[in-house]
Amino acid sequence: MMGMIIGVHVKAGEMVEAGQRLATLESMKMEMPVTAPMAGRVTWVGCAERDKVERHQDLFRIEAVTP
Repeated sequence: MMGMIIGVHVKAGEMVEAGQRLATLESMKMEMPVTAPMAGRVTWVGCAERDKVERHQDLFRIEAVTP
């Protein structure tokens, strides 16, 4: 979805749970969460607050961590 990042809530190296909010995107005057599709470690963050994003743009990379 196209829009502007209004908040980034994680940093590279952090552990996240499936469904955890990674960022908040504003599009068409609505705020939408960007959530983790799986549990793991954030290995890369490709956005910052006030960045404009396009469709299909990678914003985060998460590496699954097995117990």
